[in-house]
Amino acid sequence: MKPVRRVVMVLWDGFGSCFLRHLPKLPNLKRLADRSVRFPQCRTVYPTVTNVAWTAMMTGAYPEKTRNLAYYWDREDDVVYGLHRRYNLESIVEALARAGKTSASVGMFILLNHGLRWEHEGGEGRLYLQPDDGFDVRIDEAIRLLSGEYGYVPDFLTVYTSMLDGLAHRVGPGHPNILVLLKHLDEHLGRLLDFLDAHPDRDETAVIFAADHGFSPAQISIRDDITQRLAASGYRITWLSTGESAPEDAEIVGVGPGRTASIYFVRRRTDPPRTFTAAEREEVRRILEETPHVDKVLGPDELKDLHTDTRLGDLVLEAEIPYAFWPRTTETLRGTHSSLAEQFVPCFLAVPGIPPAECTGGRTIDIIPTVAALLGAPPPKDAQGVPLLPR
Repeated sequence: MKPVRRVVMVLWDGFGSCFLRHLPKLPNLKRLADRSVRFPQCRTVYPTVTNVAWTAMMTGAYPEKTRNLAYYWDREDDVVYGLHRRYNLESIVEALARAGKTSASVGMFILLNHGLRWEHEGGEGRLYLQPDDGFDVRIDEAIRLLSGEYGYVPDFLTVYTSMLDGLAHRVGPGHPNILVLLKHLDEHLGRLLDFLDAHPDRDETAVIFAADHGFSPAQISIRDDITQRLAASGYRITWLSTGESAPEDAEIVGVGPGRTASIYFVRRRTDPPRTFTAAEREEVRRILEETPHVDKVLGPDELKDLHTDTRLGDLVLEAEIPYAFWPRTTETLRGTHSSLAEQFVPCFLAVPGIPPAECTGGRTIDIIPTVAALLGAPPPKDAQGVPLLPR
């Protein structure tokens, strides 16, 4: 694979493979796809949650290594953590800096303070910008960066928007307004592609389109069913939300942000209190597996096979579509993610000199090692992914 001069990555939060059904109505995304090596079903990491997935992508490593996790109860700190940006691995920006390459981002927040800085904090050659989330505004800033208006033209540029993720959470992935928004995103993607096609470096610029997770509808909560079935067998579960700690008499802790719920065994309410026996743990697992609309119960072995951070839970439940584990609400339709049902996303790689093709497989942790290879640089030090394109 011949190195290129520049890589531009366009990142749409929440654009799962399910949305490719709209591709014929998105002429600019289709234009990019038609000139790309395409991975329509690229596998993201577990859980399929925004910060977890972007951290894995930007480091090329699974959550088992990044230790970026969301919506879990930390036993040691006794608190439920939500989305956060903490990780200690080298990012692609830091890896490229070792090779003397410059970078910039419009909105890819996971790279802020991991190689990128605000302009007033010394972002020369490693600049982070975060204008309004409107994709038109972000494309304007990307074009300014690529025009050298910030003092340099980055070798690696990411342009991110969360507009789709926000809308799909509110209305569900099948709502007509989803296509309206996608057409808006597509229009401004077209402006970027037109600019790149007219740029003097067009024959040395690769364009990559990627996403972090998919979406599925969620309409009905089954949290109360879980609580009642456990109680009928003599077990008490305490559901916690972000920022909350477990009460002193907690027996089982549950954290249920959406399609998944994390279950933690704390102690049995005996005198004196004692830990759960293996038989009791197995009984609880059986009760959960037999609860209507629970699709999967993942234990330690299954979570290890998914390369996730084991702090995610002693057990992790997945609900059937359109069920979820959040508290009951008055909303009749929402979109959610976090489960295996939302694990596939598209990845398009338009690289000069590499003919278009459609491929199977691929993982989102492979995308950044591909970027590094395209730029003739080393991948992040702890990357587990491998380049998606042949060398």
